[in-house]
Amino acid sequence: MVTSQFTNWQTDKTLLRIITVEKGKGHQTHVGNIIFYDESSQSILFYDLDQKKNYNLSMSEIEDIHPFQKPAKKEEKPSVRLQVKYDPKEKAINIIKELSMEELQALLPLLQLIAKRT
Repeated sequence: MVTSQFTNWQTDKTLLRIITVEKGKGHQTHVGNIIFYDESSQSILFYDLDQKKNYNLSMSEIEDIHPFQKPAKKEEKPSVRLQVKYDPKEKAINIIKELSMEELQALLPLLQLIAKRT
């Protein structure tokens, strides 16, 4: 199964993420493609896209290998702010709806005076 998987990844040029353990270097992460898989020596020739280098990796060095998945993108907010029309009448009505009866009674003479002037 491992052999066929490596062969498929090589044939399909699947982008892979490989984590290796190297003496003196610790864990290394490589993103790239398998150029060649040698079953007899249990090694792969791997091209690292970031470093633009080929690596000859033995299976004993590979800690994890799987197809690379890009991180999900965050939703971008629109760069253009939407213009919302300001409607003073609607805003006044909304404010009036929030007033108590006592506040409305105090405000009523002012509203009547303004209504006569227009």
